[in-house]
Amino acid sequence: MCFYNLPWLCCQTSVLAVITVILTLGENVIQCRRLYYLMSRVNALKILGVTISYILSVSDHVSNVISSSAQTVHALRLLRAHGINDSSLHFVYQAVIVAKLTYAASVWWGFANASDRSRPESILHWGKHSADVLAIAALVDRADDKLFASILHNPHHVLNNLMPDETVCSYELRHSRHNRELINKTSRLRDSDFIIRMIYNDMH
Repeated sequence: MCFYNLPWLCCQTSVLAVITVILTLGENVIQCRRLYYLMSRVNALKILGVTISYILSVSDHVSNVISSSAQTVHALRLLRAHGINDSSLHFVYQAVIVAKLTYAASVWWGFANASDRSRPESILHWGKHSADVLAIAALVDRADDKLFASILHNPHHVLNNLMPDETVCSYELRHSRHNRELINKTSRLRDSDFIIRMIYNDMH
């Protein structure tokens, strides 16, 4: 089966995708059909639970996560009022709210501006009353370090092939977190990439 995408016909509010589908059996063409799909233009797209706008902003994603987390905080307040102990409350807080705030953070954190990065603190501040909760930046840094170490030391990791080549150094320098070549930072988009962010992390 072969799919051939023809140029899309665009207008201000929608996109007409014209797709030619060719069904083959060996070298013989069984059927050829042209399909038309009218798709509305959108300003944002949710990919595996992360909302990214057409300008590669994650502000909508942060807003959605904060709104959802605020509802959970309200439910936890009700549980506390009904006598749930702090240990159980902290367990639920970590399992639900912290997990929700940091979900896929290694992916979207690089696209977040200063405001996006500070806003989740209002939710985390509530948890600090009952337990020792790290700031959002520290939580993301910890997740980044764990993921990067897994990619770096596991040659079978699905992202390992995205790592730059190893460097060969004949003299001793101070200890570095990795032995990979630096990738050129040519644009803000590349700066936001997880691999590039981690390659340059702690490089002074």
